[in-house]
Amino acid sequence: MITNLWKTIDGFAHNVDSKFHEVRTPITTPICRFFIFLHMNHSHVTAIRFILLIAFLPLWINEHYYIAVLLLAINIILDIVDGDLARILSRDSDIRKFEDVMVDNTMVVVFPLALIWQGLIPGFLGAYYIFILTLSWWLSVIKRNEELQSNWLFRAQASSFLFITRFCIVTGLMFLYALFRVEVFSQAIITLSIILTISTVNDYCRIIRSRLRV
Repeated sequence: MITNLWKTIDGFAHNVDSKFHEVRTPITTPICRFFIFLHMNHSHVTAIRFILLIAFLPLWINEHYYIAVLLLAINIILDIVDGDLARILSRDSDIRKFEDVMVDNTMVVVFPLALIWQGLIPGFLGAYYIFILTLSWWLSVIKRNEELQSNWLFRAQASSFLFITRFCIVTGLMFLYALFRVEVFSQAIITLSIILTISTVNDYCRIIRSRLRV
């Protein structure tokens, strides 16, 4: 039952991502052309994203919220652009996806650390969230690679429900807090931790059943 529900939600997320791709292409293409004019490739864009995330942490901790979320907004735009830039340059490789995933996972660690530092969430809750976030990602990648019969351990999953859960919700709450001082981080992190725990158990059971059938 849980598996079927997950597939339904993932299918919906995939359709949303496909529609978003259709809308974003006319916007991202001129930006990609500008980067090409500057002789920049997707690796340069990914490096800039990493620097922005590292700069975000001290700015947020020191309550320079507007500058922090501005850097975050630029990071999100570059996250959307780098994949399109790689495809235009015909360099959309597994290595590029690895780089993208590493920056994404840096982001999901930086956010809870910033919230713990400020006392907006308890340290134990933040630590568990980072743990279950990482574990759920690894298991979802293993499960997906078994379905694709692939040994490559790093794959982007932008169209999946888990991606939206892991990367988009807390990001949105960061903007909400910075702009309007609406603080629901603890409630959101608890809810996300429960969802990710259920996902982790479900993926683990599916992987075990798949291995036992071999």
